[in-house]
Amino acid sequence: MRTVCIVPKLRLRDGVNIDHETWPIEIWEKIIDVCINRLHLNVISFLFKVDQTNPGTYDFSYLQDKHKNNFYQIDLRHEKSLDIQIALLKNTMFSIYGSTGAAILPILCDTKMITFQVEQAGWRLKFDWSVS
Repeated sequence: MRTVCIVPKLRLRDGVNIDHETWPIEIWEKIIDVCINRLHLNVISFLFKVDQTNPGTYDFSYLQDKHKNNFYQIDLRHEKSLDIQIALLKNTMFSIYGSTGAAILPILCDTKMITFQVEQAGWRLKFDWSVS
């Protein structure tokens, strides 16, 4: 079965959606459900810590029982997280990101990527890769 990685960013500070880029958890649950049940994909969700200074990601550990064989949450709250992300991205079909900042990593890993962005921050998706 094919696999996708998701990064369901949670960009809240003191309960406030700081830049309107945090999707409701229900939307991410629907994306996971569609990937597994309609597209027949395995889903790996990256888990990053959430605190006052780090936006982090949603914790979907409760979905692991519902989707026993097709949903995995990888805890990336440690020093080897970049190595794990790169290894997974290089071995997945594509990735889905809930913000653009972190979405640079799949580009560098040559992995197809879908990202969701509000119009006001769309400039982040424009890059000039030419060397002068």
